[in-house]
Amino acid sequence: MTTNQQQLEHYLAALEDALSGQSPALMQDALYDARNHLQEAMAEHSELNFSDIASQYGSPAEVAQQYIALELQTQQFLTGTPAARRANGFFQPLFDSRNYQALGYFFLAWPLSLAYFAWFMLVGIPTMALSLLGVGLPVLALYLKLQRYLGLFESKLISSLLGERMPRRPDIALMAKRSTSIREKLLGYISTPLGWKITLYSAVQLPLSSLYFVCCVGVFLASFILILSPLLDPVLHYFSPALAIDINWYWLPLSLPAGVIGLTLSLYLAAALSRLHRAIARALLIS
Repeated sequence: MTTNQQQLEHYLAALEDALSGQSPALMQDALYDARNHLQEAMAEHSELNFSDIASQYGSPAEVAQQYIALELQTQQFLTGTPAARRANGFFQPLFDSRNYQALGYFFLAWPLSLAYFAWFMLVGIPTMALSLLGVGLPVLALYLKLQRYLGLFESKLISSLLGERMPRRPDIALMAKRSTSIREKLLGYISTPLGWKITLYSAVQLPLSSLYFVCCVGVFLASFILILSPLLDPVLHYFSPALAIDINWYWLPLSLPAGVIGLTLSLYLAAALSRLHRAIARALLIS
């Protein structure tokens, strides 16, 4: 390792210390950006020493403060002011857009989890089995590297719909391995835990998303249908007389409050399961 590379690692360690206590996702993004920028500057200006390059980028403390300030502004813009989110009694979830975003995530998560599980079963399991023979180690390393990008895609979806601060950049390990040998890269992808954690996420996402879909999306849709049934059933019966009417129009005074209560309960479930899934995502998708 050259002197400039050693100084780069010291700089990144100092930046990590300056970001201590912040979100791990913010730290991952800041470290990735810093390594990417400084490595490119070192390659472009090889005649300069690292201190000259780093002085143009900023000290670790200055860079950390810039990221913290930008993160605060971004979160305030995305979440709004506390007054906009004050409680409104039992039916408060009906007026919170975050609960509908969580329902949107649960609706998308189920088909996506089928793809994740198929990828895990059809590619991940055979690759792990081949790696036991030694010849499959390069393929296993490639699989674990691709898992990082799958995790980044899922992180962006969670960040957009569940409101959890997730990484917007790949983990810094991908950048660190650019200058190492092929053998070190392969061993690095296999030995670092992030790829394995994302593999675990892709395996458990199917049962989790099935639970989310039934408890939240299913209850929400059933409640919505219950509200509309007294109005829609007579119309359907008019066009198809042989179709039995399940709920006549005079049941509307009962079906309407029952359906609204069902919608509210489904949104309470969505909020609770959203918190659960955000905790799982923080544990398995962040380096």
